[in-house]
Amino acid sequence: QDPGKVLILCDRAGISGRHLAELLRREHGIETEMSAPEYVLAMMTVADDASDFGRLGDSLLEIDGSLSRHAEDAVEDLRFTGQAFENALTAEQTGSPFPEAVRPLWEAWDADAREIPLEEAEGRICGEFICPYPPGTPILLPGERIRKQDAEAVRRSAEAGAEVNGIRRETAPDGKTLIRIPVVVQ
Repeated sequence: QDPGKVLILCDRAGISGRHLAELLRREHGIETEMSAPEYVLAMMTVADDASDFGRLGDSLLEIDGSLSRHAEDAVEDLRFTGQAFENALTAEQTGSPFPEAVRPLWEAWDADAREIPLEEAEGRICGEFICPYPPGTPILLPGERIRKQDAEAVRRSAEAGAEVNGIRRETAPDGKTLIRIPVVVQ
């Protein structure tokens, strides 16, 4: 209900929010507040006037007019909602929608941890808060056993363009992005 915030949904336009924010910045000199896979948030202040709203609108219309609904870089599935398990998890599939806490959070967070490839993390104990932003809802907490679906949720979040606190991304010699996650040393 804040009239100074303009939420620009772009998931059906064949462009990600991060790409739209980059186009607004690079080609139109407009800096947005934040972006996510499905949207961009623009904020207007008391220093902005009607011409600034008009400039944003004109820029969006220009970008929209240049988009191809079938562009190569169109993201096929921008359904990332920030919910830790999206629609892939149900209680029937996993027995619980949440990872099992096998060590107290404080103990796991203070324990020695090492980073391992995400693909090797299933069954290990998470050593850090794994939290995509936006929206800032943790996928894993320290002390929780990492399940296959948790690792998949981390990967989907990272691939959707979210900043995922607690992981480290590396670029392999072949150009592939590798994700490393901290686990408790046992």
